[in-house]
Amino acid sequence: MEPAVKNDYLSKIKDRNKKSHVYRKFQLTGLEIAMYLEDEKHKSLYIKMAKFGDEYKLLSLAKDVGDRKSIENKGGYFMKIVFKNMPEVVKAFKKKEIAEFLPQIKKSKSAQKLKKKKTSLQKKRAKKQISAPASAS
Repeated sequence: MEPAVKNDYLSKIKDRNKKSHVYRKFQLTGLEIAMYLEDEKHKSLYIKMAKFGDEYKLLSLAKDVGDRKSIENKGGYFMKIVFKNMPEVVKAFKKKEIAEFLPQIKKSKSAQKLKKKKTSLQKKRAKKQISAPASAS
């Protein structure tokens, strides 16, 4: 009878993992926004926005957008309104999240430009060596 008990216990644990664990208020707000917008795919984005912005404004805006039946992409429309009308959310979000990655992006772009310059210089030098007369001694 042990395997039956183990299987039952394991199935209960798997069911628990499927449920959402909310520990803070902004997490619940982000999940509610995702629910109103019918956009479960981007719930982590909405949680981050609720963390950095005014939860009540975001939630009321999500309810308003969610109630409109003529909008096909509610999540996109919500983001458009947030970017236009709530610059404080965008600024806070960019400072906290994107600022960490900017130096890496700049380094990689500058490194790519340097590689392009080096390869173009090498090609030019190779052409000059081919076109120059071989009997210079």
